[in-house]
Amino acid sequence: NLLRETPETPEAAAERTALVQSLSVMKEVVDELEAKNKDEENRQKVEAIQAKFVGSMDQPLVDGRRRWVMESSIMKISRHGVPQQRYMFLFNDIILVAKRSYNSFRHKNTVDLHGCMVESVVDSGSIRHAFQLYSSPKSMTLCCSSAEERDSWVEAILAQIRRLPGASDPMTTSQQAVLGG
Repeated sequence: NLLRETPETPEAAAERTALVQSLSVMKEVVDELEAKNKDEENRQKVEAIQAKFVGSMDQPLVDGRRRWVMESSIMKISRHGVPQQRYMFLFNDIILVAKRSYNSFRHKNTVDLHGCMVESVVDSGSIRHAFQLYSSPKSMTLCCSSAEERDSWVEAILAQIRRLPGASDPMTTSQQAVLGG
């Protein structure tokens, strides 16, 4: 508004330049404060999730670099084909699979996104809206409540894998098969 109100005269040019510089500095300060606020909100979210876990975990969740991405109830299919109700948390570097009990969680699996692959699974029989996570040392089949939810999980996981330091563009295993990988 001040820039629009500043007249277009040679005398006002210096004022105009100072206003533009001041606005630029103010925007940088606001952006930095917003980023710090977002970091603090994320830290609190991760701490709140960690506080709901009972028993031991592979590693503490709270890490200055860890970012929460999404979470939801999900059905894990055991190696024997038995559906198991689970709750899954996606962070920027790991997936945490837990068993929910009222307002608490018990750790079941941690999947490191480094070296992880994901693919949608074609519906068959009782396995619907599923995707497969491939990682070392364990792979798992997970079923969602809808195809849209499955697609959201697959896309979110792929997005986090792409953002990992030193990551190449990840491919689902079906893409690798097409390319002969």
